[in-house]
Amino acid sequence: MYSQITAVNQVALEGSPSNAPSLSGAACAGDTQFDWIPAAETDTVPAGMAALCNACPARSECLAWAVSWDAEGYWGGTTTAQRRGRGRDDQEPTHEGPGSPSLYRRGCRCRGCKDAQADRIRQQRARNRG
Repeated sequence: MYSQITAVNQVALEGSPSNAPSLSGAACAGDTQFDWIPAAETDTVPAGMAALCNACPARSECLAWAVSWDAEGYWGGTTTAQRRGRGRDDQEPTHEGPGSPSLYRRGCRCRGCKDAQADRIRQQRARNRG
């Protein structure tokens, strides 16, 4: 699924979750210049971080991980609020029929897709806990 993930380069983020991805070639690997998981985030990704993320070859894998794990902090050039789609609850569906996690991952932020994605994440976390 994540073709560039290896055990070689652990993304070195201070305070990062124990299940943080190992992304080969991640631009932030070993970076201590930025606070990637701050106590309080800004509304947008700080310019220096955004520049690093935008040029990163592992950005899409990083972002996919952050969305699937509902991670806090700046991941893949996005904020927690941006990944959670705050302020977009009333968006019209981009599809016919009920919402689904796959439609959510493709960009639909209607209530049905958000709920389906949240259910998928809850089930995944329950499986991971054993």
